[in-house]
Amino acid sequence: MIRRVMILQKGNSDHDMLNAWLNRWGEEFKRLETGVQCFSATGETDAFIRQILDAADQSGFDAVLALNSDGLQMLSADGKNLWDRLGIPYFDYLVDHPLEHTCIDCPCNDYHVICVDENHAGFVRRFYPNVKSADFLPLSGFGNTETEPDSRESFFSREYDLVLTAGLVRPEIFLDRLMSLPERMRAIALSWIEHMESHPDLPPEDSLRSVLRDLWGGQEIEDALFLKVADACTDALMYMRSFVRQQVVEALLAAGTPIHIWGNGWEELRARYPHSRAVFHGDAAMTETPDIYRRTKLALSILPLFKGGTHDRIATAQIGGAAVLTDGNAYLSDLYGESRGIFLYEIGKTKEIPERVSQILNDREELFATAQRGQELAVSTFSAEITAQKLLAIMEAAKKEEG
Repeated sequence: MIRRVMILQKGNSDHDMLNAWLNRWGEEFKRLETGVQCFSATGETDAFIRQILDAADQSGFDAVLALNSDGLQMLSADGKNLWDRLGIPYFDYLVDHPLEHTCIDCPCNDYHVICVDENHAGFVRRFYPNVKSADFLPLSGFGNTETEPDSRESFFSREYDLVLTAGLVRPEIFLDRLMSLPERMRAIALSWIEHMESHPDLPPEDSLRSVLRDLWGGQEIEDALFLKVADACTDALMYMRSFVRQQVVEALLAAGTPIHIWGNGWEELRARYPHSRAVFHGDAAMTETPDIYRRTKLALSILPLFKGGTHDRIATAQIGGAAVLTDGNAYLSDLYGESRGIFLYEIGKTKEIPERVSQILNDREELFATAQRGQELAVSTFSAEITAQKLLAIMEAAKKEEG
């Protein structure tokens, strides 16, 4: 049984969303009668390690939980990995593609990864033999799951028709970095981008494998070399993620579709389309988004190249009673099935998105019904309560496997 969990928090980054999730799950762990102690990895490293060691000596822990824990695989004074020295299994919840994180190459012997995309979990199992287990678990949404659903009248009195809560890192930043790669590697990265653009339904790693197969005369590349190439060209993945997000929003701005956007990095697009009907509200903390979605009829989602999972924005919007329009994948099709609890668009047809938005907003009955069906599914599937239970179950399963 998991009786006590150590939660590791990092400094305030990316709207402090990682710590917001950890805090929320910690609350649920306590409600489930699992002890929790949080440690903030800010300040001087040696002092942080001493704090961890003292707490472990006094209380003992059954598991360590962190999110995107780059920089937290530390050595104690005797040169051993800190978590190996303490004998505590380490669970790292990665909210991005594994290629984006150095922590996955950690020297910890009892290291476990949790992924937000089924393909990511499969990628870890195949390419990182140092990882003892890799599980798939979508992130929970934020918001009050006990709030009564809106009546039809209150839903249509919501302030915003269409909302996006997402920032943008200019795609050119990643492209510039790719252009500084050695010539052969640069050519592979650019071919990878072209393949992802022309095959938007494929997981990114499958696109890269196809590119390398063509370069190798139809032969499969060995896993060790594949991982080295993928790691060297990771900025192609980052570029494509930003490029898709920019394309979707640019299509809406160019068409004059009214939209409210929270997030940084849109200045260039805003200047390019001065007569758009977009309202840019600036940045918003993760903890502010539930209130935004409670005032939204239709929330726009742009998945970060997830081809086997969902996104917390979808869950948060639906918990808040908003209908959601997102790019689809096989996981979402299976999840929602015939319930019609979500609206979908195709990444390869971004110019059609403005018309899709217009159709959805004009069909008021279907908009309201979809919002209600989506809210019911999100509350029962992606609440913090449910996710905390599943996290403990993953930890317990790993503990039994070791036993």
